[in-house]
Amino acid sequence: MEKLDRVRVASLQYFIRPVSSFEEFEAQAVGHIATAADYKCQLLVFPEYFSVQLLSLTASTSSIRDQVRILAREAPRFVVAMSAAAKKYGLYVIAGTIPVEDAGEIKNRAYFFSPQGGVEFQDKTAHDAF
Repeated sequence: MEKLDRVRVASLQYFIRPVSSFEEFEAQAVGHIATAADYKCQLLVFPEYFSVQLLSLTASTSSIRDQVRILAREAPRFVVAMSAAAKKYGLYVIAGTIPVEDAGEIKNRAYFFSPQGGVEFQDKTAHDAF
């Protein structure tokens, strides 16, 4: 890991609006990553719940629990997309949280992506999970 004397951090506000596809969501997120890279940032921090934008892809008549389980199915695509973008643009990304299913249990997981393609995560505590 390189030694950094200074780190330029970008944190962003994220307007959560309906999307019609995962690809539309991905394009918006990657656009923010590209902009942070243009500003020579080394770290980009997304808002914690920005992935809830993907709930617009589920039926709003479903219960919130069902919607969260459906959203958890998008977690693998989310990880691949965010990891690829962090690597392509050469910065660290804290990508908020997204629900994941782990051994039948839904957890709210925060991901950290490195410019080398590494992926780390931290689960929220059980009482904060869905």
